[in-house]
Amino acid sequence: MERNLLNFNDFEYVMNLGSKNLVKSERDHYLHELSHISSLFHQGLHQAEIPEHLSIFSLPKEDWDDLILFPGSFSPWHKGHAACVLGCEQKPVLIIPDFNPWKGERSTDSWEDFVAIYRFILEAPRKGVYLYPGFLIKSESNPTVDWLPNLPLKSKRLLMGDDSFLSLHKWKEAPKLISSLEELYICPRKGEEGELEDQSKRLKEEYSIKINFLPSHDYQELSSTSLRK
Repeated sequence: MERNLLNFNDFEYVMNLGSKNLVKSERDHYLHELSHISSLFHQGLHQAEIPEHLSIFSLPKEDWDDLILFPGSFSPWHKGHAACVLGCEQKPVLIIPDFNPWKGERSTDSWEDFVAIYRFILEAPRKGVYLYPGFLIKSESNPTVDWLPNLPLKSKRLLMGDDSFLSLHKWKEAPKLISSLEELYICPRKGEEGELEDQSKRLKEEYSIKINFLPSHDYQELSSTSLRK
């Protein structure tokens, strides 16, 4: 029986089930329902219609102007990802779990990854962190350039690890993607200082983009790849 996620008890029941107790069609249905709460990607619900327990999926329009987008496979989500979000201090951040454009499928359970991100946001020591789960329904790679430039945001800001930053110019249709961005927020991982400075200089000169390097943190060595082993 499908549960009504607008009802708090039904929502909590679903979130505590675990992926083994949900068939794929049920998981996709619930992810679809939650993704359509936000008006950034869809028509969305009126803000007054959104119950408190679903507020992290709503992304109110007053947060759009300063919003930082944080897409990634997060397969699985870990403390290094959390440190990136917390490093943005009080700016609103939208976490967007997605398929890695360079790989054909996820390496971990998408529902469990989704629930882990949801739990992090609930327990995070700051407000203004949101979650868009709609891309987890996709069965194919989803390059950032295929969706980000089309979002109805006056200014587009992207958060990424410094390893992704160093390869940004190799992403699909990189000139189109980077040209659509106003700012980049770079979370430290294992990048060499000299390489990061060179990439920053190159991108600033070519695209006049603002680049912000976030402070170091205790989980820079963590990677989803190592956690899957």
